[in-house]
Amino acid sequence: MKMFEDLEKEFGGPPPGRKRDSKFVPNSLPFMPVYHPLIIDTVGSILNEYVPVQKKKLFFTPTGIKQRWEAFKMFIISTYSIAFIKRYTKPFKLRDFAVGAQKTFIEVNTALQENDFMHLRDLCTINVADALKRQFLDGNRRIYWRHIRTITPPRIVHARVAPVQEKENLFAQVTVKMHTEQILAVTDLHGRRVKGDRKNPKAVVDYVVFERHLANPYGQWKVIGKVAPPLQVKSSQLKTIEQGTQVSRT
Repeated sequence: MKMFEDLEKEFGGPPPGRKRDSKFVPNSLPFMPVYHPLIIDTVGSILNEYVPVQKKKLFFTPTGIKQRWEAFKMFIISTYSIAFIKRYTKPFKLRDFAVGAQKTFIEVNTALQENDFMHLRDLCTINVADALKRQFLDGNRRIYWRHIRTITPPRIVHARVAPVQEKENLFAQVTVKMHTEQILAVTDLHGRRVKGDRKNPKAVVDYVVFERHLANPYGQWKVIGKVAPPLQVKSSQLKTIEQGTQVSRT
């Protein structure tokens, strides 16, 4: 009890009108919860996984009409979205953006090869960086990746702008087609090949989606994912697949 009395004297004693409390604790404050602002810097998923069809069917067929109508709708959406992007990010030139996007894609693969997760976080969204870390940077694999050459210049094939929670909180996503020649080889800790080959480069077509928070003046374009193009199946192969599914059902 004497110890509490000495502490009360040192810190000014109890407040006026209140008797000394044996449970007095100096400098004690009531619990005050701390609220941190919720910052949304990514949509978290690809808004539209659209990839233009390379070889369309005949115009007068039902499939051909559907493909052309879908391409027309996506063209209107892309034109409208690019106008919004140009309003928020100046200057925005389609060709320069596509070239810079391919350089970013090369940096992402280089960071994976060098196990540089911090640089990977700067180039990709948090979800993509964590997914790549779990898949490739687990310590049991070694990645060898090289960009040999660009077969066709990269170009923008689709764009989409959408609000999140509020109309002014806009996010933009741009899909870039990249046709390059690459070398990819994955080995284990003992040097045994798991996937790919270091000596045989392959032509690869990638549809990489980049995202930016337009409402943030300091936002940056980051990789949010890749879109797989639809498989171009020939009619003869399609009949074989249908016959195989019918046999498996019987």
